[in-house]
Amino acid sequence: MRRLPALFAAAALGALAARAVPGSAPAFAAPNGPSGPADFTATAAAAEGAVVHVMSYLSRPRDLPSSGDRGPTDEAMGSGFVLGADGWIVTNHHVVGGGEAIYVHVKGRGWLPARVAGTDPVIDIAVLKVEASGLPTLAVGDPRTLRLGAWVIAVGSPYRLARSFTAGIVSGLERSDVGTPNPFEDFIQHDAAVNVGSSGGPLLDANGRVVGVNTAILSRTIGNQGISFAVPVDVVVPSFESIRATGRPPRRASVGASVRDLAAREAIGVPGGAGQVLTRFADDSAARRAGLVEGDVILAVDGVATPTRGALLRTLWNRGAGGRPVTFDVWRRGQRVAIAVTPVER
Repeated sequence: MRRLPALFAAAALGALAARAVPGSAPAFAAPNGPSGPADFTATAAAAEGAVVHVMSYLSRPRDLPSSGDRGPTDEAMGSGFVLGADGWIVTNHHVVGGGEAIYVHVKGRGWLPARVAGTDPVIDIAVLKVEASGLPTLAVGDPRTLRLGAWVIAVGSPYRLARSFTAGIVSGLERSDVGTPNPFEDFIQHDAAVNVGSSGGPLLDANGRVVGVNTAILSRTIGNQGISFAVPVDVVVPSFESIRATGRPPRRASVGASVRDLAAREAIGVPGGAGQVLTRFADDSAARRAGLVEGDVILAVDGVATPTRGALLRTLWNRGAGGRPVTFDVWRRGQRVAIAVTPVER
């Protein structure tokens, strides 16, 4: 397990982390006064019943380090929340990956066996199904309206303490290059306490709308140090809907190229001082066929700025795949160049 600092899954009983239908824009509660934050008791009461505790019994033991409150290495724990009243639950892929028996604890219903309806490792999401109806669900907010300093609430099962609530603020948006092995990085960073067992739990706005799925923490000790990351819910919901309907994550657009963040010394003279440097091509790459070359700095796709890898991937996914070209604005040898690329499905 990586340390000093290391990025850990906030969940799976110490398992190493790989790494949330937009609704109406959330309205954030204002502080009660200069002395402190709003009272979140109503928010917690409304959300509590929709948050579940997840236990996954593994097909083979995981090689886990010894640290703090740990159970046997043949089990993993995490959190989740109900998005479909007829038993559809969202959690993290790394919570249930390798599990041969999975159970969820629903408030007022007890422990229920769950099956994995499908997973999306690209964004570290899994969808579970339990045989139940009339379950309380969480309303879905719009994470793209979040602003730095907005109140957020993390809910999960840290160290088996089911449905624990912690509050904090949004510390950063569109965070990438934080060390997760997942190809998608576009995290909400916040400082609500997230610990072992919290992975897969919801990140709520002050009015109780889910805006993200808590996925990882940056820590020297595997415990909370106030640097937590959540996958935005507007990325999660299309995957949830696709898995619920077909058992598979959605088909996504790809141009067959790898990129990295623009280094500080490379940013001098680049418009906006940010972009994605194209580093290599896959076999039969749509990007190479269109005329992109190694070293091109991708600035925007169809006029949407792409300063981070997460922004680039999200923009491509939103454009869809197959038949319709998109315009890449690239910085090449001191000039801005527009190149049409037709993505393919991956």
